[in-house]
Amino acid sequence: MKMGVQVLITDPEKLEAIRARELDITKERLQKILATGVNVILCSGGIDDLCLKYFIEAGAMGVRRCKKADLKRIARATGATFLTSLTNMEVHRRVRRRRSFSVDRRTLLPTRWSGLRTTLCSVRRVLEGGRVVPGWRRRAALSIYLENFATAAFAQSLLVIPKTLAVNAARDATDLVAKLRAYHNSSQTKVEHVNLKWVGLDLVEGSLRDNLTAGVLEPAISKIKSLKFATEAAITILRIDDMIKLDPEQKGRNYDECNGDFD
Repeated sequence: MKMGVQVLITDPEKLEAIRARELDITKERLQKILATGVNVILCSGGIDDLCLKYFIEAGAMGVRRCKKADLKRIARATGATFLTSLTNMEVHRRVRRRRSFSVDRRTLLPTRWSGLRTTLCSVRRVLEGGRVVPGWRRRAALSIYLENFATAAFAQSLLVIPKTLAVNAARDATDLVAKLRAYHNSSQTKVEHVNLKWVGLDLVEGSLRDNLTAGVLEPAISKIKSLKFATEAAITILRIDDMIKLDPEQKGRNYDECNGDFD
């Protein structure tokens, strides 16, 4: 901001004294501004570190690089004085209603508005839903649920083959698989039903039977390896985060497309 000072140097030895005098003039201008009792100074340009030092000592706030249109609006709203230069600071001017309005830093206004808006939206959601949960509790609860969900999804994948066999045999897959799961659950939870662990599907009769008695058996090691290979394949697919798309395969032209080449 212009201070109404013009310096013409004739003696290089006085250059340092001129610089000191410039600092003194700046200090005098700032003291005159702060003497009015203002606590917020807004400027359209930059603010030197020396000026910020005096602002901090006086407990005032300096806001730099504000738009002139915004400064005019703030001046009209607060009754403050809009200065275009500091050349005529000898006349003391009192800022009217200086305590009736306060202006925050432009960089903090969007943050505070966002926080206020978030709070109001949270209150609205509580009133609409009528329920609240403790802070951060839902993430811990969901982590346990999702862990069980992954186990349940893995268990559902193991039922694909029994369901497919029942469908291919034209049987009620839903009923047969549900009974099969109930029998095996009972064999694992009740000691008296431990013999039910040998129950399997009889797709010829469309019922369940004791496959140990029927002689329908499979090597355990082949089942274990199948589960391991399928699990490792699923993990490998889930770990892939990039996809390389190959160029489409070039196919040969048919007779009609090539017929024009011989005309």
